Amino acid sequence: MQNSNKLLSICIPTYNRGNRLIGLLESANSTFENNIEIIIVDDGSTDKTRDLVKEFSCTSGMCIKYIYQENMGRSHALNRAILATTSEYTVIMDSDDIFTRDGIDIIISKILTLKKGKEEKDIAGFIFLCSDFSCSIIGDKFPENLFVGNILKLVSDFQISGDKKEVIKSNVIKDILYIPYTNEKRMATSIIWNRVSSRFNVYVVNKVVSMKDYSKDGMSNNIDCIRLQSPKSSAKYYGELFNYHNRVYSSYKYAFRAAINLIRYSIHLKSLFFILKHNPDYKKKMLLFASIPLSVLLAIKDKIFCKL
Repeated sequence: MQNSNKLLSICIPTYNRGNRLIGLLESANSTFENNIEIIIVDDGSTDKTRDLVKEFSCTSGMCIKYIYQENMGRSHALNRAILATTSEYTVIMDSDDIFTRDGIDIIISKILTLKKGKEEKDIAGFIFLCSDFSCSIIGDKFPENLFVGNILKLVSDFQISGDKKEVIKSNVIKDILYIPYTNEKRMATSIIWNRVSSRFNVYVVNKVVSMKDYSKDGMSNNIDCIRLQSPKSSAKYYGELFNYHNRVYSSYKYAFRAAINLIRYSIHLKSLFFILKHNPDYKKKMLLFASIPLSVLLAIKDKIFCKL
């Protein structure tokens, strides 16, 4: 049940990043503090995360919900955090990232402005910009004349690159939320935004609200090998992405990349399940067939470099 006193839930899956996590919590300080809840799901940390969060909670006065689970992987932790939200909107933050000085205020102000106006049923929330720790915008800004967009189309058809920060209605996310596979630790978070895109648009805001740090031991590095550790999740993600072609987005280049990776992880699984699941039409079958050579090469590369 949603809590009418809270507008924004900040969902933070974390693992052994206690010191960095406190930096994120400190950055969530806002003039709208009473409208925020923070949900931390600790995925079996062995550092001092629990103690640090407890100490911060006692001194900050922030509404922080701390949940500990045995190590299952980021996807399971994120799933659990989202299901625990009680606010109207949800934003996902990695534990080694931070909000900009006015990031929370910008987000809450946009939500309040939207609440004062007429509710648009096809709008699920907002998408903002991110920067790195040197304050350089990551990837591309949005077109200046674009006020409403589709998250998946922005990436595929508009070719807007770089990490962005999505703030989506909590009931929308819960309605389309993935179910993590047992014994697999990673599902691409983008599967949530792609599913949102299949039903809704978002307001596009050319303002930076968070800063990302790509640490050497973070998930942004060695991503191919990380995805390979969760082959069902990877095949599911690319299968859905491929299926959205000509339903949500138009780019054949983007669909071709999805097809390559769909076959790639299907090879590792030794299964056609995720290829056949969506009953591809003739054109999609031809695209899949054209993808086979590159898929095979990438699968071989995986086995070499990921030491399978």
